Amino acid sequence: MDKITIEVSDLSKVSDGFHTIQELYDHRIKLFMAFLKDHEELAWKSKIHSDGSSYEGWFIAGLSLPGIEKQITYHIPEDYWTECPGKELEKAPEWDGHTPNDVLSRLAEFINYVPKQNNKLCFIDVETTGTDPNSCSIIQLSGIIVDSDEEITFDYKIRPYKDCITEEALAVTGYTREEIMDFDDSESIYKTFLELLDEYIDKYDKTDKMLFIAYNANFDYQFVRKFFEFHGNPYFGSYFYFPPLDIMTIAYWELLRRGKKRPENFKLATVAKAFRVEVDEKKLHNSMYDIELTRKLYSQLYTP
Repeated sequence: MDKITIEVSDLSKVSDGFHTIQELYDHRIKLFMAFLKDHEELAWKSKIHSDGSSYEGWFIAGLSLPGIEKQITYHIPEDYWTECPGKELEKAPEWDGHTPNDVLSRLAEFINYVPKQNNKLCFIDVETTGTDPNSCSIIQLSGIIVDSDEEITFDYKIRPYKDCITEEALAVTGYTREEIMDFDDSESIYKTFLELLDEYIDKYDKTDKMLFIAYNANFDYQFVRKFFEFHGNPYFGSYFYFPPLDIMTIAYWELLRRGKKRPENFKLATVAKAFRVEVDEKKLHNSMYDIELTRKLYSQLYTP
C-alpha cells in the first residue's frame, strides 16, 4: 500500500474528532497543576534543570509521588509559572532518568497504591454504676482493638470497686446489685486488660499509642483513665492518644454536612438509625453490643 503524506500547517489543530491536540495538551497542564495543588507540600517548580540547562519559554515542575516515592515531572509553558503550585527552586532536583512511559507506569502504580494502615484503633464502651468517674465504678468494659488487619475483641464484667451504685445506672444496664457483685474483681480485670494493651503498645515509645474511639467519648475516656488511677497506674496516657475520637460529635457534623434533618436526640441508637445502621433495641446498654454498634457507625461515617 502506498503511503499518503499530508502536510499540516498547525499540528495543535489536529483533532481526533472530539478534541484537538492543543485542547488535550491544555487539559494535561491543568490536571497536572491540580494534582500538584493537592500535594503542594511535595510539589516544586524551577526554570533551570539540575544540570544548569534550561528551555527558553518553559519551566519544569514535579514531585516525588507519595507512598511509592518515585519522581514525575513535566515541562510547562512559562505563562503558567505564577499559577503553578509548588515551591520555587533555583534548580530542579536531580533527574532520575524517567521517560514519558515511566511517568505513565508510575502514575498507574500511585493510583493503585494502598497505604499501610499504621493507626492502632481501640473502640471502647463502658457500663458504670453512675455518671461520676471519681466516685463510681466501671462494671462492664468492652472494646475492639484494630491493628492493621488484626482485630480482637474484649469484654470484661467487673465487680464495683467504689461505693457509689445508683439505681438509675442499674436501670440503664439492666443488671441487679446481686449480679454485679458476682462479677470478677477489678484488680484481676485491670491486670488482664493491661496485658492485652501491652501486646499492641510499647508504653515507652511516645509515638506508639492507640486512638481511643467511643460514642460520647469523654465519658468512657475519663472512666477508663480513673480505672487506671484507682489501680495505681498514672500512665494511662502511655497507651492512648489525647483527645479521644468522639463518634457522636463526628456523626452530628456529618449530618449537618449532608443536609440531613437533626435527630430527635443523640442517643447511640437514634444516630445509628439516622445512618441506616440496623439496631437491636433489646441489646442496647450492653457495652459489647454498644461498641459493635459504634464500630458500624464509624464505618458508615468513614465510607466515601
